[in-house]
Amino acid sequence: MKGVGGFFLHGNEIPDNFIQNEGPSVHFDVPQFNGDDFLGVNVSCVYSSLRDDFVENCSVKFVNYSKGFRRTIILAIPMVQGDNIWKGSLFNEDINLGSKGKVKIEIDFHVTVKKTVVSLSFKKDMYANDYAGAEELTEEETGL
Repeated sequence: MKGVGGFFLHGNEIPDNFIQNEGPSVHFDVPQFNGDDFLGVNVSCVYSSLRDDFVENCSVKFVNYSKGFRRTIILAIPMVQGDNIWKGSLFNEDINLGSKGKVKIEIDFHVTVKKTVVSLSFKKDMYANDYAGAEELTEEETGL
């Protein structure tokens, strides 16, 4: 499945403006929205490792109770001693979330998952910083 690999950072702080829960899973209600505008779900977690390693057979489980749909994604995750943040994306074409519903996302990295965090991604958010009508800079202005 494309788009799931994600990335990881050393640390443990995730902003409070996301849907989050202590532990390895999060349940949430999907709001009503225009399905054509929806891109997918961003999933993050804070996990703690006691070793430097690369762990295979880690999983992210997605359950849409409203549609009776389940998907498990298997991946390998780098482990660095201490707290780390992993972030990946589940595209709507792969999870078929749709508007409204009850969802659960569960993470199993074979280590302690301290917090699970999700946010919904929409096209309008992707283009929020598009600067229509912005002037092009000359080479002299950019230094290129």
